[in-house]
Amino acid sequence: MIELNINLAAVGGQMSRYVQMTMGERASELAASDAVSVLKGSAEQMCERLVQLRQRLGISYLAVAEEPMERLAPVVERLRSRATRWRVAHDDVGLHHMLRTQISLTAEERRLLDALAARTGRSVAALIRDAVNLVHGSERSAEDDLAAMRRAFGAWRGRPEDGAAYVERLRTGRRLLLP
Repeated sequence: MIELNINLAAVGGQMSRYVQMTMGERASELAASDAVSVLKGSAEQMCERLVQLRQRLGISYLAVAEEPMERLAPVVERLRSRATRWRVAHDDVGLHHMLRTQISLTAEERRLLDALAARTGRSVAALIRDAVNLVHGSERSAEDDLAAMRRAFGAWRGRPEDGAAYVERLRTGRRLLLP
């Protein structure tokens, strides 16, 4: 699946500091315009605008700076409530506070990510977020670890040799010999 993204410069009259700094006096012109990156009016009007942009341009992903994020929340709630009527999956409409970061990759790491992105249709950024969540997002508590150990206790029961003998047998190298 390909996602098309727009970075919202203004939401309900609120602009990000970055846009204000980079555009200077012209920022107010942008906020008053009908640019794709501008949402204005009531929450219902902003919702309608996003629906139109999605239908007309295929935009499926929004990025918004921290400052105007709160003004986008009621719009996202309206989109969620409409999703059922339109039979659109609820996870199609979400609001996630993301921070932009830069990472350094080796050429091989980048090649692997590009290949995986091409194969899965997911963005490199989404793959990196998935990897971070997989490795660090499911931190277990000591209680979780103890519960897992208790569930595993006795799993070796009924085997003809104990664990130490099994490991020693594997280390002898006999498993590498072909019959």
